[in-house]
Amino acid sequence: MLMMLPFLSGALAVWFGILGKRRPCFALWLVTLAVFAVGAHRYMTGPVPLPLAL
Repeated sequence: MLMMLPFLSGALAVWFGILGKRRPCFALWLVTLAVFAVGAHRYMTGPVPLPLAL
């Protein structure tokens, strides 16, 4: 579920960009980057599952 949040916040950032609202657009892109980094950290630092180790 955590990895779905970057797509939702990214879509919201694009929506604000289309509306011409720069500050919320930029803030949501930063939130998107932070949520993606937090969610991906678990996959980058954990052990590699056997099917992916080949």
